[in-house]
Amino acid sequence: MHVVVQAPEFVRKHILNKHGEKVSAVRQEVEFFNNFLLDAKRPALPENKPLPPPAQGDTHKQTSKFSLKVS
Repeated sequence: MHVVVQAPEFVRKHILNKHGEKVSAVRQEVEFFNNFLLDAKRPALPENKPLPPPAQGDTHKQTSKFSLKVS
């Protein structure tokens, strides 16, 4: 019977020794995106604020500014 399971230390060492360039590239990308997400001045979509509820005496339905005509 052949056992393929290796200790985590062996796997980590193997990955760093044989694939160090790829690991380094991924670490740089992770650092870049983490810095982007933590940047308070990064470009972002405007926040959507919920619409206020309709007035109490308002009995008509709200209509959209846009209409779709089907012919």
